[in-house]
Amino acid sequence: MLNQENSPYVMSGDAHCLLSGWSSASGFGVPGISFFRQMVTERVKFLQDTFHLHCIHDNEEDLSAGISNHLSASNLPVIALDQNYVKCPHIPLEVSRLCDPTSLKGQVLGSRNETPFHLQLDHIATLGHREVQLADDVIFTAEDLAKVIIPSLKERCVAVKRVVAGILVGKGKDTLKEFHPDIEVVAVRYYPKVWDEVCERDFLAGVPQSGRLFGKDGMPIFPKTCAPYFRPWCRNSSGECFLHKWATLGSEKNSLEMERKILEWSHFCLVQSIRLWEEIERLSRRSVHCDELDRRPWGIPYDGSRFVDHLVRTLKELEKS
Repeated sequence: MLNQENSPYVMSGDAHCLLSGWSSASGFGVPGISFFRQMVTERVKFLQDTFHLHCIHDNEEDLSAGISNHLSASNLPVIALDQNYVKCPHIPLEVSRLCDPTSLKGQVLGSRNETPFHLQLDHIATLGHREVQLADDVIFTAEDLAKVIIPSLKERCVAVKRVVAGILVGKGKDTLKEFHPDIEVVAVRYYPKVWDEVCERDFLAGVPQSGRLFGKDGMPIFPKTCAPYFRPWCRNSSGECFLHKWATLGSEKNSLEMERKILEWSHFCLVQSIRLWEEIERLSRRSVHCDELDRRPWGIPYDGSRFVDHLVRTLKELEKS
């Protein structure tokens, strides 16, 4: 196990850009970047004070600008595995790890949209690009990238020559070097070792792409449903908690003290989520309904009810536990 004192707990900012994209399509207002920075400051302090983590937050503006600079250093066409930070013209490849909706176990690589993974690859092959560069927001282990995505493109006569990441972790760099030593790998931020790396969106309920996406047979379950990284959504019906596996918070067998901390963390995330969506409603001068979300936490109905009301109800139930 890594030494917490020497290994940073890295969070990548993305909530503002994800909600900005959602607002463009839905017509809702979104708070300015200063609002999200204040929430980041509070989140970092909570994790440091409660879990004694050495937290580092990489803001989305720096990651986006850095990725753009790296991509522009090459004339190769860009295939983007994650479009949050990629601003230049690119070819999307919408893939995600899909979670079993009943047990919350399993992470099967599949599509993040309505088009199956293999058909997305087939479409890319028809574009005529024989050499490309891949862009991704975070490369942690690179297992899917090295063993599935790059070989699948190669089978279709599309050779990956470069990989550009917003955040690259040592184990991911090692995996790419082992399986694809001829591919150039560059990153905006490189961390040889981390305690964990988690995207900001996973700690905010209702934000696009947040949490573990539910899926079956390689496809997401529609309407898109997920499990954010806090209670009640990170526990299955058997009471098994996945916060340690998903975000390295807690442990395999939590003590009473750690259970208390997890409850406090969940309370904190729910309060921040409520504050975020109430601010969106204030700026928009109307309520946000559950069926207007890009992705809903499981148990939240897909209907015209107010999302904040469900979050407040969930918070009250958590406070009773």
